[in-house]
Amino acid sequence: MSDHDDNLEIDEQRRDVVRSLSAIAGMTALAGLVRSEMALAQDDASDLLPNGLPRSSLDAEPAVVEFDRPLDLTDPSDAWYAKIKATNNLAGVKTYVPMFSRAYICPQGQPSHPVFGHCGIWTWQLQKATTGEFEDAREGSMIQRALYTGTILDPYTFEPVETLENPYTGETITVEDSIFAMNYLLHPMGGGRDIDIAEFYNPEEKPDTPYVRFGDEVAFVLAGLFQGEGDYQPRADSSWWTTNYAQLIDPDQPLVETRYNFTGLMRAWERPWLGVEKPDQTQLLWAVEGRKVHSIDRIPDLLHKHVLSKYDDRV
Repeated sequence: MSDHDDNLEIDEQRRDVVRSLSAIAGMTALAGLVRSEMALAQDDASDLLPNGLPRSSLDAEPAVVEFDRPLDLTDPSDAWYAKIKATNNLAGVKTYVPMFSRAYICPQGQPSHPVFGHCGIWTWQLQKATTGEFEDAREGSMIQRALYTGTILDPYTFEPVETLENPYTGETITVEDSIFAMNYLLHPMGGGRDIDIAEFYNPEEKPDTPYVRFGDEVAFVLAGLFQGEGDYQPRADSSWWTTNYAQLIDPDQPLVETRYNFTGLMRAWERPWLGVEKPDQTQLLWAVEGRKVHSIDRIPDLLHKHVLSKYDDRV
């Protein structure tokens, strides 16, 4: 094989890396995603997760990937696993992403306003994917199970509220908690797909996922860009994941904490309780600060108080 052919193969591998990692990024989008009716169903009295999957699906065999050498971020395969380690873990244990956010309502041609605060947590578990569950699974494929749990806060005091005034409509609205689940199939060096949201996957992603070094730290930027045409567009988000470089590449440090920042753009009507209806083009802008951890003890006290005190089975 010529050097030219080798380079083409490497470029294609890098494209596949980016496609899978962009999918991981998009799983961090908050409630209000374009989901199927099944994904929106919330029956707390049943044995189903909010997207219709059985709760037993959370108990499948964890995905574990071991390395006996430092990860090399210039290698496409190592880069794929490094970003999974930065955003999740390769040790088969649960990952938690507690976060605080503020959402801004952005009407077309009018001033924007803070509309609500939010605190929530992702609970993630990587599992081995089998062809019995997914026909397109292959050797080394993983399924990421994800539960999201969150409550609404006053946008100025960050205290829990049951009602808020929508500064765009002037109406008093009754807020709703965010309780849902998502699942994503990941193929090492070969892309992946969202089980619940077909629009999310972005097969035309550029062939490079940038990362930058800040002294002892490395930061990865990932994007979730919704595809297709529809009244939900424009729909996009971007996240930065920043962690210690030496710990990330060290095979003897399977769990690393990561700072998480997220910015997202969506239609306001995707949150029906806001009282903004189609075809209104008003948008919501999300700004999120969080951290990826691996112990319940590392979850901030305010999240224990406002979220886990109500939903202790979500971790």
